[in-house]
Amino acid sequence: MHSRNWTLQSRVRSNDDGSYTFPISSETPYRRHDGNEVLVHSPAAVDLSFLKSGSAPLLDSHNRYDGLDKQLGVIIDAWLEDKRVYVTVKFSSRDNAQGIKRDVDDGIIRNVSVGYDVHKIERDEDAESYRVIKWTPKEASFVSIPADETVGVGRSATEVQEGHMDPNIQEKPSTGGVMPGVRTDEQRGEALEAAINEITALAATHNLGDVARDFIRGAVSRGEEPSLPLFKGIVRAKLPEGVALVNEDIGLSRGETQKFSLRKFLLATSNDATAQQVRDADFEMRAVDASGEARVGTYRLPPELMRSWTDFEVDGVRSNTRAALGASGNANVQATDHLSNQFIYNLRNRLVLGQLGLTMLNGLDGNVDIPGGNANVAAAWLGSEDADAAESNPSFRKISLAIKDLAVYTDMTRRMLLQSTIDVEMYVRMQILDAMAQAIDTAGFYGTGSSGQPTGLTQTAGIGSVTFAAEFPTRGEIIDMRTEIATANQTASPVFVGNSEMAGSLMKTLVDAGSGRFLMETEGRLTTGSRYEETNQITSGDMIAGVFSDMIMGTWGTLELDRSTEAKFLSGGLRLRAIQSLDFGVRRVGSFVLGNDGV
Repeated sequence: MHSRNWTLQSRVRSNDDGSYTFPISSETPYRRHDGNEVLVHSPAAVDLSFLKSGSAPLLDSHNRYDGLDKQLGVIIDAWLEDKRVYVTVKFSSRDNAQGIKRDVDDGIIRNVSVGYDVHKIERDEDAESYRVIKWTPKEASFVSIPADETVGVGRSATEVQEGHMDPNIQEKPSTGGVMPGVRTDEQRGEALEAAINEITALAATHNLGDVARDFIRGAVSRGEEPSLPLFKGIVRAKLPEGVALVNEDIGLSRGETQKFSLRKFLLATSNDATAQQVRDADFEMRAVDASGEARVGTYRLPPELMRSWTDFEVDGVRSNTRAALGASGNANVQATDHLSNQFIYNLRNRLVLGQLGLTMLNGLDGNVDIPGGNANVAAAWLGSEDADAAESNPSFRKISLAIKDLAVYTDMTRRMLLQSTIDVEMYVRMQILDAMAQAIDTAGFYGTGSSGQPTGLTQTAGIGSVTFAAEFPTRGEIIDMRTEIATANQTASPVFVGNSEMAGSLMKTLVDAGSGRFLMETEGRLTTGSRYEETNQITSGDMIAGVFSDMIMGTWGTLELDRSTEAKFLSGGLRLRAIQSLDFGVRRVGSFVLGNDGV
């Protein structure tokens, strides 16, 4: 709620019935942090219905939450006159209110502040002022410090926040005299300056100054404080894959990054590490120390290492010049392009969600807000040359990505770690990847959104659903799933996902009694023409269809490692725990459908 204070001076009039009349607002410009505010005083601009209702309060310094003692009286009438709002007020007969009334009579209390809600503004981009063309006065308060003496009631120099009141927020009493969630103009100015500085600094690191200026100008013109999380989402969408929002590199050269041995580091940090093993890992220990603080008991790996996860060297042999043994025991030829060496890129390739086309936003810094939508913008033909375009009102939702910490573990034998070969180094790194991928897929599909988990796709409110008549779908039910996505104006072809049991059923289920054809005759392809991906991360009986580029996974920071010898104490092995911060969001819920029998 906004406020303005004025000085009573000689403009207050005492009436025969004991009431008082005075003006509470004018069109005098008032300087706020985003320009000079002018309240338009016309019948179309000012809604006086509440002031004229007989229920609007006369308060002590806008204090609405410290009990009824702070209500000094009531506004019994209000009207427009000479581009001012005048009110007639009646004091309560309580002692505290009568004391204020005596001070008014004696000329000691001379200043009154009006509280009001702003509904619509009109701004001239070339001027420093803006006009409030829709507003509602809500109350009048006696205050001590005025900011304008042109009329009887004015603006408070450090009073209630300049900003729109959210109609969805219920006002609750506080234990103090300041309204909860309300800031002074000074506090709002400081917050605005901080937000602009952070947005400008982030934009400068990526040469996006013009984007930042447009973003800030647009927010301020709407009377809003620029949102840093929302700007982070805009920047992240403009950056190439593999480029972090904030550079946290420690300065390792490419040669030093290739030299880093995860195997040596794990040996040196084990409880029974020898002096020689610690000396051998001196470089790795110093690099991890330089990567900054991690949570207690863990180690934060250098960002450069995460970008070169499969590009390393052991005893002069380069990993990406030969086939290396993956965690599954199969040979994996390592590509030589930049992205293929990154931890997050290799993780994506191991994710079922990644293979489905999941959008990944990596290297995030703090929470990120991304605009999402439930419907598309509609188009319309103009009936004539001067006809107005029909207004389209798509529904939008905010996707908030917030840090969730995923921890996975994998076991290593001591004999394995003692092997100084490139295959073992690759095996250690791939074990971490595979354990992480499995846990991420599970959370991405079925995360509950509580107990520290992200909200998975099947738990996201608003996605479509199709109920199967039996445990497994018919051809018609599969088509129904595809149709539901198409009716949400999603033109891309959906991908269907289910487990091995679902795939087996589709291969054995006839399309109809006479065709001799089955719902899935070619591996990975339904007879409807849609692609089918098989993963046992999907619950039995469930089938998911979707355009998975509309699903987002954000990641923060770099991988953190912790190790324990207790679980493998008898064998002398090591249990390795890896922690990665991430979250999921769905950009458009109409792009996804969950099908099952509802049981």
